[in-house]
Amino acid sequence: ASPSSWGSASPVSPGAPNISRYATLNPFRYFRLLSLRGPAGPIVAALLRRICGVLFFLYFAKWSMIGMVMLYAQLHFGWSPEKAGILITVWGIVQFASMHFLALSDKRCGATARAGCERVVSWIGLITGFVGMLLMAGSFYDWFLVLGMGVGAVSMVTYTALTSYAGRLVDPSMSGEVQGLVGTVLDCTEVLGPPFFGAFMRWSLSPGSVLHGLPGAPFLFGSFAVLVAMIFMV
Repeated sequence: ASPSSWGSASPVSPGAPNISRYATLNPFRYFRLLSLRGPAGPIVAALLRRICGVLFFLYFAKWSMIGMVMLYAQLHFGWSPEKAGILITVWGIVQFASMHFLALSDKRCGATARAGCERVVSWIGLITGFVGMLLMAGSFYDWFLVLGMGVGAVSMVTYTALTSYAGRLVDPSMSGEVQGLVGTVLDCTEVLGPPFFGAFMRWSLSPGSVLHGLPGAPFLFGSFAVLVAMIFMV
């Protein structure tokens, strides 16, 4: 459906509030793009569902790294807070370098081949995210955490590539709504991820837990979530 088919505006009396303006304040309104009968149309809606599925499970998994790794380093390996902070520094440096490389590669990728390039970049992010999770799950030595954070930080390129692709699926007038949809999906992972992995970590580190022999269990579960993201990507 085209933007012109959304319906014509009904006349309102002078001074009446603009209801459509207030409706846009609801972030869940963006999910209408995922409806097969929504304004984006059935084909685009199906693609947006897959994109949102990839990003949701990838970023849900990443909260086991971003939100829990410092606590894990302190509780399991006895790191000091300032030493544990280095892990986030490593994440930021590698992420910065990844974004710079992505910007350079985007200039060399022509418009006709851009969709293919974005798919390759998305897979690179998913694979590095999965490997980073596995490194942290099997962190028998504390330096595995640094290596896992460095590899896992590259996964940020998946978000950039898929967001760019999603924005070109719709009419330019709806690109802002697509950005809002993707942002809302990531917000949901921020709400669900930290408390889930926090409880999971406490359980895995408890002496009487069945997972006591596998302290990296939260990261192992995160790698499973990345596998689900890969399924959406296929």
